[in-house]
Amino acid sequence: MAKENSFSAAKLAQNWTFSWPAMDVLIGGKSAIDIPYLSVFSPAEAGEFIKNYGFDLSDDEDRRKTHALILEAWTFIESTLMPTEWKKGIRPPENVLSCTDPRQLVLWASARGEEDKLHRAWACAVLRVAHTAAHIDGVWAMIDAEAAARQIRERFEEFLHIDEKSGIWFGDERDHVVLEHIEWKAPKSRRSVFLKLLHKPGNVAENIYDLLGVRIVTKRLSDTMLVVKYLRDFHVVTFANCNPGRVRNSLIDFRAFQDVIENSKLQLLEGDMTPQDFVDLLAKIDIDLRKVSTRRKNPHSAQKYQSLQLTCRQLIKTKNPALGWMEHLEEYVKNLKKNQNSPEAKQIGNVLEFISEWPDFQENRLISSFFPYEVQIMDAKAYEAIKYGDASHEKYKMSQIRTARRRILNEVFTLVRHQLKDMKSSKMPVERAD
Repeated sequence: MAKENSFSAAKLAQNWTFSWPAMDVLIGGKSAIDIPYLSVFSPAEAGEFIKNYGFDLSDDEDRRKTHALILEAWTFIESTLMPTEWKKGIRPPENVLSCTDPRQLVLWASARGEEDKLHRAWACAVLRVAHTAAHIDGVWAMIDAEAAARQIRERFEEFLHIDEKSGIWFGDERDHVVLEHIEWKAPKSRRSVFLKLLHKPGNVAENIYDLLGVRIVTKRLSDTMLVVKYLRDFHVVTFANCNPGRVRNSLIDFRAFQDVIENSKLQLLEGDMTPQDFVDLLAKIDIDLRKVSTRRKNPHSAQKYQSLQLTCRQLIKTKNPALGWMEHLEEYVKNLKKNQNSPEAKQIGNVLEFISEWPDFQENRLISSFFPYEVQIMDAKAYEAIKYGDASHEKYKMSQIRTARRRILNEVFTLVRHQLKDMKSSKMPVERAD
């Protein structure tokens, strides 16, 4: 290797020229969707960039996938991020909107000229969303969310009961807690996953922990702690499979609760407190130990949102979809065997028997993987706040959309500020970009 002091000034400068946005992603902790531009300057380099990303444009299937991702990205921008503005004419230039070649979008996203600003802004926006869609597809291709939802729910429902006297209760005949309400979170829609990723700093689909979930609502604040206890006692959740780094408690002062309960139990067992005194104390706990305000880890959650939140994992076992053809063949042979003289049934049956005896084949017909899900526990008072108050889900979603708009379209909105100003002055409804 030549010594640096033997390089020409131009060569030395070229050798030490960095793409600082890319360096920010590689070692600076920045998300790829937050960089302001790319650094790709020829069609050949653009093709290589896309190929190394994961899509070979010489392959018909990869070319189809990239086209589908771009179309989905434009649809999401139009329908979710800027529906009002889009209807009123704030749209990308026609050649950007109709572009079917991702290489050209990459080149526009790398353009530096003053006259290229609008093309770059829109190309960066659509590529950011298409990148998010590609990561969602990568995760969703590996999981069966419906099967996971069914298996997780079955474990909870084993200990959920309803009767006319007590209503809903969780546990068994001897140890249980009466509930106010329980609701199941359906698998997140693709739109919800988009919004979640577009405001996550990492923008990585593998780190979505709440595709599935359950919300348990108790009548009293203190009963939320019984729910946690019974989840563990009845092995509905396994603490070894919980993620301690994602525990959220904005509901109750846990250490103070621990001190009060331990001291009161001691007085109860020593006869210094009656059972009724102990029960009355639980009502007092509801007032004294409720958290009033905490620093929010999720910037989109309202200050008044209160819950205990656990992120758990359960081993989900499902049939391998890649081997679904075996079931179809087996069913086909079964139907053929109804005609005992069918030579075809015997031939296919022999093939199936041979395949089934292949080493590890039977094990591969079932796949198993740990699937994350979220458990939210709150009392009736906290639940009312998220249904109707400042902590409602609708306000949470609007906060997510505002963040996604800023992150994806900020440069676009900066460049078309005069059009947005005209829309506001004419009293047209428009979502703020800032």
